[in-house]
Amino acid sequence: MDRETMTMSHKELDRVGVIRQLVDGALKQCEAALQLGLSTRQVKRLARALRHRGAAGLASKRRGQPGNNRIAAAVRERYIGLVRTHYADFGPTLAQEKLAEERGFGHSVETLRAWMIAAGLWQPRPRRQASIHQRRPRRPCRGELAQIDGSPHAWFEDRGAPCCLIVFIDAANAFLPEFITHYNARFAKPPQSPSDAHRPVLHHADELHLIFSLHHTRKLSKNLSCQFRHREYPITGQGKGYRLRGTLVTLCEHFDGSMSLLSQRRPLTFRLLEEGEPPIPIDNEKSVHARIDQFKHQQTSRPAYKPPPDHPWKRAYPNRIS
Repeated sequence: MDRETMTMSHKELDRVGVIRQLVDGALKQCEAALQLGLSTRQVKRLARALRHRGAAGLASKRRGQPGNNRIAAAVRERYIGLVRTHYADFGPTLAQEKLAEERGFGHSVETLRAWMIAAGLWQPRPRRQASIHQRRPRRPCRGELAQIDGSPHAWFEDRGAPCCLIVFIDAANAFLPEFITHYNARFAKPPQSPSDAHRPVLHHADELHLIFSLHHTRKLSKNLSCQFRHREYPITGQGKGYRLRGTLVTLCEHFDGSMSLLSQRRPLTFRLLEEGEPPIPIDNEKSVHARIDQFKHQQTSRPAYKPPPDHPWKRAYPNRIS
């Protein structure tokens, strides 16, 4: 005996149970209608269908049939072709926005997502459990909140490793004014207060030039020089500069390629020792001894000093003991 396989929803199975009680006399028509949320007339029709065709009489006749609101296959293929040609690396949300803006696409994101998944253009991701974040009130003034967003992606395809693109370092600077205008038209909100929270810049231009630079710490040698990137930078205009020996200095590397040298926040004059130029000789203990010998020679080479008769050394004192 052949058995027929039939697919029914949970709602239809519940109807079968209630209508079967009605047919068996366990329920009245008004009671069955109240349980199913239907009219008494509809309950009579369901009972008649159960008597003549069994449980299959209560199954929906539309199951397996195309819906009346189904989008035509030609329309679906047209938009899938546009996505494949122009927006192949876009997600469903961004692709739907671009299709609606440029191609007149009037369907939802979920519709396009289902099409892209079926066409192999989008890999569905497992839904993560939503984390609960406490809502914060909007900042009242313009300039009080800075927001930075990044997009991790294989921007260089197979020519480099995947990286994160930050909004303010895009290579598409020519597109930014148009994008900002379009973005603000969609999402901009007026501030609650007309006051501007931006603070004035209190630094001089030269100070800003030093602040926005790469700072490196070096120690001055005995010949008052420091090294950076295999180059030597001797300071100038400091005389002997003995007090600066061994001092920690800050070498500022500016983004325009220039350099600055600071000692306790005071600028020092310096020069770059050219390649091949001999270093400045160090004034060490050997040179000190040479100078002492030079002074001794100068003293011995001079004639002996003879004081005059009225010199204080030759004056007579009353209490002098002879």
